Amino acid sequence: MKNYNEMAQSVLSRIHEYETAKKRKKEMCIKAAVPICCLCAAIMAGVAIHGAGGKDAASTPQNGLSQSNQNMTQNADSAFNTDETKHAYINGDMLGLVMIDSKEYIQDFTDYVIEETYTADKLLGDAHDFEGTYKTADDTISAELYTVKESKNVLLVKLGNGGTVVLIREGELCVNGKDYMLSDSNGNGEIKETCIGKAKPYIIDVPTRQNNIGSNDILWTVNGDKNKLIAVKPDGTCTVYSTEGKN
Repeated sequence: MKNYNEMAQSVLSRIHEYETAKKRKKEMCIKAAVPICCLCAAIMAGVAIHGAGGKDAASTPQNGLSQSNQNMTQNADSAFNTDETKHAYINGDMLGLVMIDSKEYIQDFTDYVIEETYTADKLLGDAHDFEGTYKTADDTISAELYTVKESKNVLLVKLGNGGTVVLIREGELCVNGKDYMLSDSNGNGEIKETCIGKAKPYIIDVPTRQNNIGSNDILWTVNGDKNKLIAVKPDGTCTVYSTEGKN
């Protein structure tokens, strides 16, 4: 089982990966929008030249382009934001993560209507009081942490600004009290040691997540590494799961 420092490093690593991916998507959106904005600006300039004459033509394209760039940036920002009260992913804020009993619950970015999928049940307390990203976040905005009626592996964070964040248990398997995440989709290089049996009783089910593990996959311990498992699918292919996540 990971100690606190190891879990913290794992969290920071995933936050960095998330922020890098989000930044890359935003840059791609802006790059795609620039030619369109320039074309619109050129068209506007042409209309201005014919409509108002050459006297004001020099200033019109510059003002039009400046406004277009401003609108483009605003649209790029809004393109990565959704209705916080309805959708599971809320870009533009931090990555939500809470640790409870050494189990990690990480923000779900699947697109679905939260209110139609999960129902808040038991209040666990203030998310700022739990280990994770909310602990160091701005506590001027309340963040109430709830269980949900539909699954023991899902939590809701009700924010004081009206937003809702879905947190799902990150691991796909729980064996002997330890959660295992997908580590390597090609596990043929690992050496099987002890057969645990079919994966079905060990699967961590999340209604809105499609697990890579199958109920009929056969689980094995890995020779020389107690923090890894091998899942052998019916077709013979192997997948590695680890308490540390992806390599």
